[in-house]
Amino acid sequence: MNRWYNEGMYNELLQEYYGHSDFYNYGLWDDHTPDQKAACENLMDRLLSRVPEKNGRILDVACGKGATTAYLRRDFESGNIVGINISEKQLETARHRAPEAEFHLMDATRLEFPDMSFDQVICVEAAFHFDTREKFLEEAFRVLKHGGHLVLSDILLSDWGRQHKLWGIGESNAGLRAEHYEGLCIEKGFSDVEVEDVTRYSWERHVKNLSRFSEEKLLAGQVDVKRYEMVASRIFRLIAHIETYVLVAARKE
Repeated sequence: MNRWYNEGMYNELLQEYYGHSDFYNYGLWDDHTPDQKAACENLMDRLLSRVPEKNGRILDVACGKGATTAYLRRDFESGNIVGINISEKQLETARHRAPEAEFHLMDATRLEFPDMSFDQVICVEAAFHFDTREKFLEEAFRVLKHGGHLVLSDILLSDWGRQHKLWGIGESNAGLRAEHYEGLCIEKGFSDVEVEDVTRYSWERHVKNLSRFSEEKLLAGQVDVKRYEMVASRIFRLIAHIETYVLVAARKE
């Protein structure tokens, strides 16, 4: 999995597409969103809007190259921001992107923090990878203080995707449907759970925009066929797998 993401995150064409921002997610689009970087910022804004009081310590789970972590500095003190990831290469980039924040090489399902260590937890587009999503929710609940919030975006697979299990996703993660997400969060102890389907404004708009960008680069002679095909293959490999893109907000009483 690290190899798949590192190939994409450090691909020159995709880095240009993301405006060299170090973001790497589908973002959230509307008719006024100019580019992918802005879409990624929209997604962060929407998730953080579900956190009423932006104070205390916040944990950025699966922080990638640190763009999400750096964005948190708009609302949180830098010394209160902690990011974790399982790729040391990505963490090295993240430490340069947000040098004031704290970073750790750590599994989201085995958080090495004491109980009630954080006021907020955020996880952008990664929970479907965790072994398992249920264990992550349990760990997020454990490290949250009472009154703290968990906000995340997540990908749910289509029937075809559940059968073929892209990225080696386990049965537990592959089988979850949007209508069951609220119940799963409640089962793990959360309350005030909100689940929003934004597939049309996230994944679908991302595919359309990345396809357009790549084709324009190819036709203008700014990329060769090999690099274009690399990006195109990543897009088409995912289309049949992804069914729903959700935003989730929950609170620990």
